[in-house]
Amino acid sequence: MVDVRARLAELIEAPDGDTLLIAGQRLTAPGQAQGWAERLREQLAHRFVERRPHATEVTWRRFVTQLREFAKNAGEPGDELLESLYVLIDGL
Repeated sequence: MVDVRARLAELIEAPDGDTLLIAGQRLTAPGQAQGWAERLREQLAHRFVERRPHATEVTWRRFVTQLREFAKNAGEPGDELLESLYVLIDGL
C-alpha cells in the first residue's frame, strides 16, 4: 500500500509564500501558498485513502501522471482546483 500522505508532501510544496508547486508545476498564490499546500495535501490525502484505500504503485503512478498534466493548466489554487482534483482521484 502506498503512503499517500508522504507522497503528497513530495508532490505539493510551497517553496515560498507566493508559489505553490504541484507535481513540479508552478501556481501563483500570493501570500497563501503554504496554506494552500497544507489544505491540498490534507484534503487530497483524505480523499485518496477514502476512495482508493488499497492503492498500488501502478495507481499512484497513474495519479502522478494525471496530476502533472492537470497542473500545467491549473491556474490559481482555489476550491475549483480542489474539486477538480477530487474528480481526478475518483476516476483512478
